[in-house]
Amino acid sequence: MKKVVNIEKTDSDFEDYILFDIETTGLNRTKDFMYMFGICEKKGKNLIYSQYYIEDEAEEKELILTVKELLKSKKVISYNGDRFDFPFIRKKMEKYNILKIDFQNIDIYRQFQKLNFFLDEPSLKAINLGKRLGFDVHDHVNQQEMPKIYKMYQELKDKEMLSKLIYHNYIDLKVLSYIYEYKESILNKILTINNKKFKGILKTIYIQKNYLIIRLFNIKNIDINFHESNYSITSNKDEIKITLELESGIIENNIKAKVFKSKYENKIFKESSNLNENFVLIIKNNKIIKENLLLLLNLI
Repeated sequence: MKKVVNIEKTDSDFEDYILFDIETTGLNRTKDFMYMFGICEKKGKNLIYSQYYIEDEAEEKELILTVKELLKSKKVISYNGDRFDFPFIRKKMEKYNILKIDFQNIDIYRQFQKLNFFLDEPSLKAINLGKRLGFDVHDHVNQQEMPKIYKMYQELKDKEMLSKLIYHNYIDLKVLSYIYEYKESILNKILTINNKKFKGILKTIYIQKNYLIIRLFNIKNIDINFHESNYSITSNKDEIKITLELESGIIENNIKAKVFKSKYENKIFKESSNLNENFVLIIKNNKIIKENLLLLLNLI
């Protein structure tokens, strides 16, 4: 097993954090193997990239043991780690009779996925999302090409191919750093609801029959149990749940919509001028009217 370390300066004022990402020869946890993992540690004004790699499957056990040792007492941030990285690692721990541990992981992909009914992002692939959020990044190696390049590196021990493997993992970590900081600062501020009854950050939004369910992080641990005729607000110590009863209808140009009956005049809600004064347009052509919903959540 070998290790590459790279240190970069950052202007970020974020609290220190640790990012984690693995590279494998494929998606099959039984047939394929992990040949590299990368860790990016933010320490003050430094981003420290540590990348560990092997040249043959026979070394995989050593790589897995290193992951276990490095992460056993740390909380890390990943992108799709709950569904790929850590299940893959646990399967390998089982293969090599390594005592399993529960890795503390914050999966940013799952957070975006749960919000995507609201965000409506066309692609949640990390590099595409990073570009859409304004991060100027170019990875010249496609994810699907990585296993082939690794196999060629095994055969030829070509330094250029090794550089491509290391660079791809580095880019994954760099993009994840950008996405994480964007989510925790800019996006969380946009999604913070300052209602007179509660304060929370949007966690997930979904439709359940004729109801729009909104779940928020209960950042002040407020206890609330509020019910009106067509909506309710309840909480536990971790989250706030808001249930809005929606009515289906057709608006101008035969567009399908869902509306919420409100006590507020619709002139304060954009794209609602065609409705009666007690209705707020929430969903139009299966897409949420974001401004309307955010404003409504602050007012109800």
